Amino acid sequence: MPHPTCHAPAAAAPGVPDATAYEMRPARAADRDAVTVLIDDRINSIGRRAAKEQTTVDLKVSRAAVLNYLGEQEDGQPLVWLLCADAEIVGCAAVLPGTSSWVWDPAQRAEPAHSMVGLFTRPAPGARLAWRLTGALLDRAWRLPVEDGHIRWLRSTTTSAWGMHYACAALGFSVPGGVMRGTGHVYLLQRRACAVPGLAALVTTPHLG
Repeated sequence: MPHPTCHAPAAAAPGVPDATAYEMRPARAADRDAVTVLIDDRINSIGRRAAKEQTTVDLKVSRAAVLNYLGEQEDGQPLVWLLCADAEIVGCAAVLPGTSSWVWDPAQRAEPAHSMVGLFTRPAPGARLAWRLTGALLDRAWRLPVEDGHIRWLRSTTTSAWGMHYACAALGFSVPGGVMRGTGHVYLLQRRACAVPGLAALVTTPHLG
């Protein structure tokens, strides 16, 4: 079966050339303080933007997921990955095996997938940090062997319309559906796992195998 390939969405195009050396690596327990500062700075930044747009974005669950899984592994695979720029942490993502949320239907949960349950990057216009991180995770998911061939999907959920639009525009996710939870809406997000052309120009991934 030929490798599916995927490209950065148009919204992720760089604003200026970036000569920074970016690297993807597993998170370690010793990274907790730096990751906490990164996440809280990003949440505050998003909160200010959301207030100007008269909306709300609740990221408490995503924050807790990254910090709870930081330094942990499952079946030998790290659960939190970091994006580093010249060795400084500028992004983090928690990724769990399988489709982790009850909001997906049984057929979807049966498909080989990874669930991104938290993603945070430093605000850096033009640097495409979120896409560098997501692209590496899509590429990694495709290359990990599973019983029936390959991981098919990178999935996530959000209760925020702002977060849903960002994931679609900046990261190329689609919305295969949604469900009501209490008085709120949960958006389902997914993007097919794939080989990412030119990934090495975006981020080096010596730990991804």
